[in-house]
This record gives sequence, C-alpha cells and structure tokens, in this order.
Amino acid sequence: MKPVAHALYFVDPDRLLVEVYADVMDDWHSHRKGTFNEVKTSYVPGVTSKPVAEKLYPDNPRLEVVMEALFHPKKATHAALVTSRFEEMYAFYTGIIGLSPLVGSPESSVAVLRGTVGTGDLTLYRHRPGLQPGFHHVGFEVWDEDDLDRSITALAGKDISVEQVSDHPARRSVTIVAPDGIRLQFFVNRDWTPEVIKTVDDETALYLL
Repeated sequence: MKPVAHALYFVDPDRLLVEVYADVMDDWHSHRKGTFNEVKTSYVPGVTSKPVAEKLYPDNPRLEVVMEALFHPKKATHAALVTSRFEEMYAFYTGIIGLSPLVGSPESSVAVLRGTVGTGDLTLYRHRPGLQPGFHHVGFEVWDEDDLDRSITALAGKDISVEQVSDHPARRSVTIVAPDGIRLQFFVNRDWTPEVIKTVDDETALYLL
C-alpha cells in the first residue's frame, strides 16, 4: 500500500500522545477510499524516504457542508489543554514540536501557540484551583457570524448542554458539551491579533481561545 503520509509520535510532559506528520502526496484522498486491510509501509526517517522540497498537500481542498447539521464547521482548528506543567509543556511544544507563540510566554496563565500556517493550533491553560488538568476543548471554525447565529438559535430546541457563549472583539464562540462529555467550541474570528487577544481575561479565555 502506497503511503500517503509519514508520521512520528511523541509523548508530551503531560503524557499525551502527539502525532507529527507530513503528507507525501498532494492528492491523498484518491488513495484512501473504502476499507484497508494491508499492513502499513515501514517508515524510518532518512532511511526509507528522502526529504522533498515541494508542498505535498492540496492547495484548494474541496469542502463539503452538511446543510441539515446543527453546526457548519469548515475545519477543526485547535486543541486546548489545562496543564500543571505549564512551563514544561510550553517548552515542549515550542522547542520540540516547533510551534511559535501567538500570545503568551512560559510565565503566562494562558498561551496560544501556532504552526507555520496556523492562526492558533494549541492553547495551553495553567492549572489553578477549580480548573482540572487535562483536555479542555477542541475548536471548530464556522463560516461566518450569521451561520454561528443560526446555530446558536437552533440550539434552543435541542437537548444539548450549552456551557458558554462568548463575545469578544477577538472572537465570538459558543461551547457545547457532547454526550461523551467532550467540550466542542464553535467560533468565528473577528480581530484575531495578538494585541486584541491579550485583552481576554483568564475566565473568558477558557471558552474563547
């Protein structure tokens, strides 16, 4: 079976498994259809593959909208973690994984880290009383504020727990709790710049960043 990506796996200071991967073909969808039973090809960096310079991913992937769904996310954007090892996690994700800070530092109560083309791929919250360490939420960007308004209005007739609706100059969001207890944040960015993000207080940050 021809590989579509190469991946490395790490364990971060909070013992979470992290995958770092790179696509090795620009149209992997055409090679990943149906059910696969074949054994994956072994990957040994520098041995079974050679570095390439070209970008091997679709520049304009086709996006499909499930119109009857309550929310219309166009992509998953970030994960948010609460950690009691804030400085270690910050150092790991910047020094090992290679993310750069959009806002925050090792001394902050919250940090938003980003990849080369991301706008905020990982949010770290410093553990404090009443805020348990672990996974906090996953974020999904929706198409626009009108679409987010439609979803928020439709939530009133559903048996879905709405934990927070946040309205800030940087971003507007709604956070719900899935049946398995996982928080899902749906948002649209406004003035998503470091200067404006820094004005978010710690409590609002839990549901906005």
